[in-house]
Amino acid sequence: MTLMGLSLTQLITLFAGMGLAITLLYVLKLRRRIVQVPFARLWDNVLRQKENASLFQKLKRLLSLLLQLIFLFLLLAALGDPRLSHELLSGRHVIILIDTSASMKTTDGTGGINRLTTAKQAVTRLLEGMSGSDSVMLVAMDAQITALSPYSSDHKSIIKKLKEVEASDTRANLDRALRFAADSLRGRKRPRLILVGDGAYDKRVIAAVSLATATTNEPAQNDLDQIDMKGIDFRFLPVGKATDNVAIVAFNARRYRTNRLSFEIFLEVANYSDKEREADLQLLIDGEISEVRRLTLKPQQRIRYNCDSQDDAGPDNDKRWCNMAATGELLEARLVAPNSRQLDAFPLDDQAKALLPKLKKMRVLLVSAGNLFLEGALLLDENVIMKRIGPTEYSKTLLKDYDAVVFDGFYPQEAPQLHTLLLNPPMQGGPFEVSARVDAPLINEIATSHPVMRWITLKDVNISTSALFKRKPGDVALASSFRRPLLIARENQGQKLVAFGFDSRSSDLPLRVAFPMLVVNTFQWFAGDHLGQITTYQSGHTWRVPLGQTRSKGPQGEAAITDPHGKKARAPVHAGHAIIHGRHIGLYQLKYGGDTHRLVANLASADESNIAPQPVLTIQGQRLIKPRLVKASMHRRIWIYLLLAALLLSLVEWLTYNRRLTV
Repeated sequence: MTLMGLSLTQLITLFAGMGLAITLLYVLKLRRRIVQVPFARLWDNVLRQKENASLFQKLKRLLSLLLQLIFLFLLLAALGDPRLSHELLSGRHVIILIDTSASMKTTDGTGGINRLTTAKQAVTRLLEGMSGSDSVMLVAMDAQITALSPYSSDHKSIIKKLKEVEASDTRANLDRALRFAADSLRGRKRPRLILVGDGAYDKRVIAAVSLATATTNEPAQNDLDQIDMKGIDFRFLPVGKATDNVAIVAFNARRYRTNRLSFEIFLEVANYSDKEREADLQLLIDGEISEVRRLTLKPQQRIRYNCDSQDDAGPDNDKRWCNMAATGELLEARLVAPNSRQLDAFPLDDQAKALLPKLKKMRVLLVSAGNLFLEGALLLDENVIMKRIGPTEYSKTLLKDYDAVVFDGFYPQEAPQLHTLLLNPPMQGGPFEVSARVDAPLINEIATSHPVMRWITLKDVNISTSALFKRKPGDVALASSFRRPLLIARENQGQKLVAFGFDSRSSDLPLRVAFPMLVVNTFQWFAGDHLGQITTYQSGHTWRVPLGQTRSKGPQGEAAITDPHGKKARAPVHAGHAIIHGRHIGLYQLKYGGDTHRLVANLASADESNIAPQPVLTIQGQRLIKPRLVKASMHRRIWIYLLLAALLLSLVEWLTYNRRLTV
């Protein structure tokens, strides 16, 4: 027995002092009163009986003293908090890894209780059944790993923390969780890891480990296999029952470049059930239902809708969603049960959102002495509103009303803070350093991956004379003559610049389709339209959200973000991009530099949507067994039993006192 409260010396000192005081109270003699009686001979018999019973009376008083001393001993022993020594010596370091990913929001059965609630109840039973010497750390696992408590033997405080745990809208990152647990348990005494979850993890990783270890004696080469779990007692406590689910596993949309009122969508629906399922697929535009169609999904079937001519675009080659028109921006796809009931046990993936680029025309200021070819190319772009002025009319104050500026054979002394297209730059003073000029250059290299050069070919273009640019870090050579840039682009803190080293009128480029396409691509890059197809993000990942050019004149700083639940936070901004880790699905709002941006996030995880629980996990060739759930250990509550014994003894003493047995 080991005392975890007051020490043995303190208990002996207290018992000796208080026991002595109680004993003194019992040995004190009462002062007798003198009473005069009329005839003393009448009391002879009474006094004779008292003398005979004096020994018995003393014994009764000694019994009462003994009861009081035992009562005192029980009280002081409870203050010592005694515990069994062999159990104290067997203390362990335990990490309880509780799955808080999206699949833990699945409701099992008819009670409406989700898997996380079941997991929390199981963890509570685990904690109540552990030894008081077990040091436990509680860790939440979703896309991120969060330690909810340090190692602690105060299991009640851990249970209190456990009640605050909520499931996120992200996938489970088992690889990162096991690495964290292995690092935290390394070198600890009797390490144990208990994973509590539904097993809906990356099936490819789990299957790769299981298959490799089952078919060969060599270790499997994947992320999980590289984690050092040697010496760790790894247990798995599965939760979950429901298996059927119909999910939207992919959804996105983009406008057509030639007609920005029209758009196309990409959508994929999966049936994870072993039986045929029916569902109504709704398409909403800014909250209003635009299209509804009935889907009949075979067991384990996936249906994909897209507008690729090489694909079937869904059942019966139906492409009704490939050329739709919308003035709105927010699209939403929903799966609804035909009978108006809840479709399945996991409603989180029954809806998905996508954003279309805003229908906004770019205001462009053209500073030129006159260039009909350039003006014609700008007029061809229906998304551009252009105004031309001469170089002598140019003033910095004019730029406040425009989104971009084009300089033709002219560049001001003070560089503008707008997206800029420069043609025929001066030898000095431009945004790009000109190293030399060359006659009749031959273009033999094109950066086809850059948005400005999309669908562009400059083969056999004849140019009279052109400037050669000196490329700096971050610059992109759009077109080069033997690695000497003739067309160059730069993006710096949200500002985008493009320069043509030659006068368009001194080449045959304006006579080719490539010239207006170059101009249109340049302004689409300025507007960010090339990013229109990636406006949808996946929850649980870190996003780099392009902010474009803003009116902010200060440092990059931070952007204000409001998540789908209305919670506000700050996001760092670097190189014109906001860095955000999204934990929830839905619509986000971003404010930076006086501008407001919107973005949406969906679950879009086939692993999380496949909610069928895994009763058994095999990690690194080891089939994980369940931890034993036991009742609360008695040794943790010995002091409670001592107090109960003291209370019972007090009751016995009261009964004997009233029965005149101890007085």
